[in-house]
Amino acid sequence: MKIHTQIKKPYILGIVLFIIVCFLSFFLFQKYSFSLLDEQYHNLSLKKRVSLFKDTPVFQKLYLVSNSHDRALGLSRFEDFSEKEAMLFVFEYPAAYSFWMKDMKFPIDIVWADEFGVIVDIKEHANPKDFPETYIPKKEALYVLELTDGFVNEHEVQLGQTLVLDGVLEDKTTRE
Repeated sequence: MKIHTQIKKPYILGIVLFIIVCFLSFFLFQKYSFSLLDEQYHNLSLKKRVSLFKDTPVFQKLYLVSNSHDRALGLSRFEDFSEKEAMLFVFEYPAAYSFWMKDMKFPIDIVWADEFGVIVDIKEHANPKDFPETYIPKKEALYVLELTDGFVNEHEVQLGQTLVLDGVLEDKTTRE
């Protein structure tokens, strides 16, 4: 009977230690993953109360994206996105920057604009179900704007229209 009790104690102690380690690991992982998520959001430059189009509603939040890490993530880090939000990708030089819907959770409209802010291409209703399709503009662009699905149609955004970038970008681009 004593031998049986001695075997039980180490076995129970091992199980209890295993549960404690699992419990602690779970909470440490949760804390670490949330801090990574927060870091992803805080890396974005955020402008508040910005209008990018004449005679259209003001965006309550405009996320400026200007580095390759944030460009790769884009809106995929968001669970949803309201009409009062937009994401503006700012590149170093004009090119035909392609976009895809990898890891996206909702459809969007995509607007490409040249170095003067003139809209050179539009993709409406880009859908996550279309992945791995890529959307490539017909002309080179310096800026790419991601908007909620239907924004382009609802606010009659058109090719040739100019984005109002004054005050949005620190180095504002002007036509000479």
